[in-house]
Amino acid sequence: MCAPVDLGLQEDFPETFFEWRSLSREIIESNPIWFLKNIWGVHGKGITLISSWDEYQAILKDPQFRQQDTRIEGPDGSKEYIADQFFLQRGMVNNHLVAERKYCLRTFYLTIGDGRTFLFRDTLGYVHAGAPFNKHDNSWNQHVSHYRAWAGEKDTREYFTMSIPTKLHTSPDGTVTTRENPEPYPYEEVMGFMIAHSKKHSRIWGDVVAKSQAHPDPSARLTSQHYQVWGCDYLVKDDLTAFLIEVNAYPNLNHDMAPRGSGPRPHEMAFRSQGFDRDVLRILGVDDCGAGWIGEPGSEPCLWEDVTDEETRRSLPHIYSEAREPEPQPAQ
Repeated sequence: MCAPVDLGLQEDFPETFFEWRSLSREIIESNPIWFLKNIWGVHGKGITLISSWDEYQAILKDPQFRQQDTRIEGPDGSKEYIADQFFLQRGMVNNHLVAERKYCLRTFYLTIGDGRTFLFRDTLGYVHAGAPFNKHDNSWNQHVSHYRAWAGEKDTREYFTMSIPTKLHTSPDGTVTTRENPEPYPYEEVMGFMIAHSKKHSRIWGDVVAKSQAHPDPSARLTSQHYQVWGCDYLVKDDLTAFLIEVNAYPNLNHDMAPRGSGPRPHEMAFRSQGFDRDVLRILGVDDCGAGWIGEPGSEPCLWEDVTDEETRRSLPHIYSEAREPEPQPAQ
């Protein structure tokens, strides 16, 4: 599968070292914070913060972080060998802030079987817990969006919808509290950057579609009957550009069921209800949901932006040309 470095997109993503065990002191001390991540870590469990040369040296000696190889299944079903399941990523400290704190934007992409990719034109924002952001404070809540539910922590972050940033929600004890946020959020600027950025890196999604056609299991191929919704996390910089820091194949769309340690999040259901599900069905041609088919006179606008990169778009008529026919099933 294509990687950002293969596509010349490395400047659009945080600097990442996959061969990180022999870095110089100069590199480590060039940034206040580094994120050591395990590719199998979820909900923040796989993140370890490094803020000094001594901490880096201690990690190298700690058996918990010894080099371990693994294999990852690609979209065609093949197993890719990974020499080290840990990697090191430069922490971003020139952040745009909400309520004086660092935040993460969860965005959603839809990839369908002809290679086209769509970006939902709104995001969910997760504001870090704790004190106002200080890049020299290496504490967990300053830099990591997740709360440690596995350690008994309650979710004390605040939440917002990017297009309606005047309301900040919190639910640490199961009772939802909402307060006014007096700061106007630069929705048009940030969303405009994301759309332009997505039109470059969506080539990765198109590559997934094309490669999936060789999967031996027909149900694993992205076809006209199969689609994928990705949950992607962005960090916004102080110049209102952003880094895509994480792609999740399981995008946490069960917003009617609050995760462990958190109270209800009705604003997430409101986010979904503004047209998220409705327009997925319209794009797939399943149901117009009373909004009319996309592009027809009088129909409601689609809230998913087509961000298919030009190279994938040129290949769309041929994307299934080399796909194998499904294997015949044995008679029952």
